[in-house]
Amino acid sequence: MSQVIEKNLKKYLKKEKNFGIDTGLSSLTYLSLSEQSLGNYFLKSKFLKKISFFSYLKFFFLQLNSINLADKYYIASKIKYHHDKKNIILTWGKKNNFNNRGVFFDPLFNVNSSYNQKKNLWIIIYHGDKKLPNRISSNIILLHHKEGNKINNYFLSIVKFIKYLFFNKFNFRKISHYSSFTSFFALSFYRLTSQLINMKYVSKIIMSYEGQPFQNYFIKKFKDKKKNIQSLGIITNILPHNYDLIKRIGSPDKLILSSKDQKKYFNSYLGWEKDKLSIINSTRMCYEKKTNINNKIFLPNYIKNLKDISNKFEKYIDTISRDQKLPVFKIKSHPNSYSFNKQAELKNNIQEIIKKNFHKFDKKKKSSISIVIGLTSSPIYLLENGIDEVIHITEDLYLNSYNNRNWSNISSKLIDENIIKYKMKKKSLSLLLSAKKNDIKKFLN
Repeated sequence: MSQVIEKNLKKYLKKEKNFGIDTGLSSLTYLSLSEQSLGNYFLKSKFLKKISFFSYLKFFFLQLNSINLADKYYIASKIKYHHDKKNIILTWGKKNNFNNRGVFFDPLFNVNSSYNQKKNLWIIIYHGDKKLPNRISSNIILLHHKEGNKINNYFLSIVKFIKYLFFNKFNFRKISHYSSFTSFFALSFYRLTSQLINMKYVSKIIMSYEGQPFQNYFIKKFKDKKKNIQSLGIITNILPHNYDLIKRIGSPDKLILSSKDQKKYFNSYLGWEKDKLSIINSTRMCYEKKTNINNKIFLPNYIKNLKDISNKFEKYIDTISRDQKLPVFKIKSHPNSYSFNKQAELKNNIQEIIKKNFHKFDKKKKSSISIVIGLTSSPIYLLENGIDEVIHITEDLYLNSYNNRNWSNISSKLIDENIIKYKMKKKSLSLLLSAKKNDIKKFLN
């Protein structure tokens, strides 16, 4: 199934490009696994046949009310123009990533903005916090968004959409590709940041790459002005599928991975040449004490259907016989949850299910097992850190789970509907965990 889908995706990208569509800017070629994106609905409707075209169309019109939010971003840092920076680094950040001197620590790259400060300019999309850092270093451009009235945003979004219809002379192909927050934000992001950068000195663009339209559009526009700029995309996740990272307009010149399995997958199925793919130790995922990750239940950052997940967890418990016994699990909430209320409710549901099935758990049981839920890189991370067995409760078996074709080093067994058990055949093939030496620093020199 996977190979057919990827073949069809490549044909689709080529076809749309021939029709004049910027496949880097388009929201319908950003085929993210994220449930909140338009590309995800399009992927599920057109290629996976998991939802109807009507469901996609419904989501298309519902998300139009976010278009105006793309223009709510502004430059929050005081230094307005950067004359002589060699490297541009694109990333995301929160208030707790800044220290009292205004230095930013990037948890994705495991490096701070003071490293080689004279050469490096950081562009940080500030999210999750209304309050700005007390200080911001002079080599940082910080993008923040203004809060707006929901009714006004909805009204202005509709006005912008109508203007966009006329501007494109009712070309519905273009309208369908570009009429969403992600495409509008790409235009806004480039407009805000490019005017603050002196192109004469820039030689490298580095980013935690997710294939988002603002990333591809930023690279494309800079390369249109200066062809010899080198662009590097650091891949910081190890997800089962990466349809959002298929090579297209504006993709980085090179990708930096942390997995041999992933390199084979990108080369064989996502259109990336071998010489455009390099491997270093993960910048984000590190070695962990086994006691911190063993016998844990890891909740997802996004919960689509709370009741469905609870039912699947109970189904898993039903597969355990009285003789088998499970260890007593500790439940770990996701630190970057979209909804902490849903996290709390799911945690409570799981605790109630465990309490109801107390006879299947034993405090003295010694086993190396943990449970993960939803779309996550955690199965690979846990297995590489020495957990013998990982149980994966998925909301979408195909999109959420690791298959043997892409991840040949992972042994998977279907326990029940949407519940998989993973084991690892050999370490360091699916993920190279971070070492003491941070390899990313060589790209920032």
